[in-house]
Amino acid sequence: MDAGFVVVCSGGGGIPTIREADGRLTGVEAVIDKDLTAGLIAQQVGADILVIATDVDSVIADWGTDQARPIGEVTVDEMHQIAAEQGFAEGSMGPKVAAVTSFAESGSGIGVITSLTKIAHAVDGEAGTRVVPASTLHPAH
Repeated sequence: MDAGFVVVCSGGGGIPTIREADGRLTGVEAVIDKDLTAGLIAQQVGADILVIATDVDSVIADWGTDQARPIGEVTVDEMHQIAAEQGFAEGSMGPKVAAVTSFAESGSGIGVITSLTKIAHAVDGEAGTRVVPASTLHPAH
């Protein structure tokens, strides 16, 4: 923040509850995915870039196979196609991919998925998975 960046964070976890008339707390279905929440907040504040930090340097296509490969910079349409083919897990990479793709698709900016150690490089276009509108692709694509 001292460098002039607005940092927006959201977290998941906790047990959603309601208080019954008799004062008891009862668990309810109400968890909102933290990645999708971050994407919505980023859109609302007019962010230029949404970074989803995770424990891998980039999204991996064909994860767990001999054909596994990192996904670098892709357009929104390309990521929609990749996601449909890959079926990224709902409790893992699926919401991250959905969040950055939706963010880029909204016209707000670029969506990035990368590890904590690669964030600066990913923001500069040198690492991570970057989902961009077609008009903002780097010439190296």
